[in-house]
Amino acid sequence: MSLFRNNIEKLPNEIGELKSLKTLNLRLNKLKTLPTAFSNLSELESVNLQFNELVNLPVNFKDMKNLYWLDLDHNDSINVSSLCKAVSQYPNPIVITTYNDPKINKDTLFIKLPYFSTLPNEIGLIKNLSILNLVNCNIGKMPQEISKLSSIHEISMIACNVTALPENFGNIPNLVKLNLGRNKLTNLPKSLGNLKKIRSINLVYNNIDGIPNTIGELHQLEELYLYKNNIERLPSQIGNLSNLQILNISENPINELPKEINGLHSLLLLDLRGTKITESIRTKIQQILPNQCEVLD
Repeated sequence: MSLFRNNIEKLPNEIGELKSLKTLNLRLNKLKTLPTAFSNLSELESVNLQFNELVNLPVNFKDMKNLYWLDLDHNDSINVSSLCKAVSQYPNPIVITTYNDPKINKDTLFIKLPYFSTLPNEIGLIKNLSILNLVNCNIGKMPQEISKLSSIHEISMIACNVTALPENFGNIPNLVKLNLGRNKLTNLPKSLGNLKKIRSINLVYNNIDGIPNTIGELHQLEELYLYKNNIERLPSQIGNLSNLQILNISENPINELPKEINGLHSLLLLDLRGTKITESIRTKIQQILPNQCEVLD
């Protein structure tokens, strides 16, 4: 059903009687909310609500098990807390994104949001959130409740003005990929070492001045990108990362590496460009690294 560009300000409760409805296009209207009866559209698969005036979503998506696409982009006053509560009991995996339209998988609910400010505490209610991909939002300090996301395996917040991670951030049990590039982080919590399943960490373009010793506990880590920070030294525990394949510490004021890097048996690429590491030290580094490792300087 298409109700595109009709200046609709309110949907009647009777819309919930359209039990067989599968697609609904409400783009470019003037909706500020949705009726609670919207929850009765159990066969609904795709909803386009772009360019409305939505604020709150008093809808429980729990029984809308066929829904795989919810487009809320260009609703600039959307209450993200309200959204979190609305999808908190949704039974299938959930992806929340502000990126361009992702590749759709009908077994997953994809929610497209506009850029927004502040990640609410209610984010921790979404037990089936599997991916959080945000760009150009204004997050500030990440809430402690993010550690409750037991199903999430990817967090990407690029250029989101993230200033701090909560101390319990490492308690996210199934996180595999973390991208916090182009933010304003200055330090990392010690609990980072609890991310036992993490394989890729991207922290480029921040203001981080040190890496916690607990980094050495990330035995599944394969990629570590630290380009453009203020790191002067790496902890000796980094030598415990036997599965690490890529280590990018370029454009940092670092002038030496710990001898323990000889434990990086899987390393394929070490990027030292823009550091203070001298040629003589680089030569010594190459001698203790595996033969397959390429060193960029």
